[in-house]
Order: sequence, then structure tokens, then C-alpha cells
Amino acid sequence: MIYRLCSNTTDILYSSTNPPMPAFRTGLMHGCEYEFQFEEIPTEPEWEHCRLYKAPILPDWRMNTPYTVQIRKKGMVFPGFISTGTKILVSETAKQVVEEVDPFSHQFWPVTVTDKKGNSVSDEQYFRMNMRRFISIADCGQHASHTDFGIIGEVERHAIPSIRNNSTLRQQVESLCLWQLVNWRKLPSEAFMRYELVVFMNQTMVDSLWAAGIEGLEEIKIVRNNYKGTLGHV
Repeated sequence: MIYRLCSNTTDILYSSTNPPMPAFRTGLMHGCEYEFQFEEIPTEPEWEHCRLYKAPILPDWRMNTPYTVQIRKKGMVFPGFISTGTKILVSETAKQVVEEVDPFSHQFWPVTVTDKKGNSVSDEQYFRMNMRRFISIADCGQHASHTDFGIIGEVERHAIPSIRNNSTLRQQVESLCLWQLVNWRKLPSEAFMRYELVVFMNQTMVDSLWAAGIEGLEEIKIVRNNYKGTLGHV
């Protein structure tokens, strides 16, 4: 199974402070600088409809971003794995699971996560995660059948039907523990378009996070004609 994590932001509001730019910065600043340093990972045999990429390491000043959250639902437990749009936050426990199950050298940096009054929202240390595995999937020219999640954006509209209609591609993608999407490039000079709103996980990763008691990873179910949960099924 391939799961699609789209974190519930209905009851949690996020805000972050952009890190100050150093006078003599080193490393990557803009998205295009980051993306053009993606390293393509060869597969053997070659995967016809899927390409794998490894993102670069970010400098410390880019990763060290204080986070403030406002929990709107009284008594709510702060999730241990959260995709907050362009950033991913994980608890210490979730970080340990990811590093054990998916030794892909994902990058983590400790961040401060507080409520609007400055109080800590968890007893655990939280980390910002630089997801370093990205994949691109060729457009099969078909439309996605019914899903338990809303497909967002052009990249997903092409990728999801391709996975669902190609058993070989699905088997290949299911072997990857954790990843995000980028567009399929026709030319090496073409810019990547990252799709960072969601994170994809395979069964091994989800089972391991569940076994560790990570909050915020509920399979989507229909409750009173409404979809409830954060993990859709690709």
C-alpha cells in the first residue's frame, strides 16, 4: 500500500519566522538552487516510468526555523509527524523511526515548537525534516478513479493515475519508504516543480510509525458522509 499524508490543519494553525540571512551565506537559498542540485539515482534495471532523485543537504541557517502553533481544539495531542505545506515537522520518536526504517540520510534540525503564549506543545524535541527523496512519474494520459482524498495540482493529477494503472510502477514505488513528488522533466535543463503539500509513505513506514505510537496518522474513513483522517490510499 502507498499512503498519502496530508496533515489536518483545521485544528492547528502554524506560523514560522524566516531565519535571518547571513551576511556571507553559504549553501542554498532559493528553490531553484536547491532543485538544480538534485542528484538522479540510477535504478537497475531502469524504471521506465519513474525517476528517483536525492535532494541536497541544506545549510544550518536554512533549517533553523522557530515554529509557533496555535491548537484550536482543547485537549488535542500535537501530532508526531506533520506536513505543514512547505515544511515537515517530526518528533524525536518519529525521527528515530525514519532514520531506522529509511536510511536515506534525510536531514533533521531541532526546532522550537510553542503555542501562542510561548509554552511548549510537547515533552518531546521536534525537528524540521529536509525530505531528500523525490520522485517523478510519467503521465500515463489517464484519469484517476475514485480516491479517498482530493487530488491537488498538476503533478498529482498525472502521478496518481499512473501509479494506479501500472502494476509494475506501483510495485516499484511501494518499495520506497518515504518520498515527495516532483514533475516529470522532458529536458535536463527544465526546472523542477516540487509538490510539497503531502508526503507519501509505504506500508513498512506507516506500520513502524504506528507501532511507535506516532499521533496524526489516521487512515481516512467515511464518517457521516464525510472523510475523516490524514492518510489517504493511493
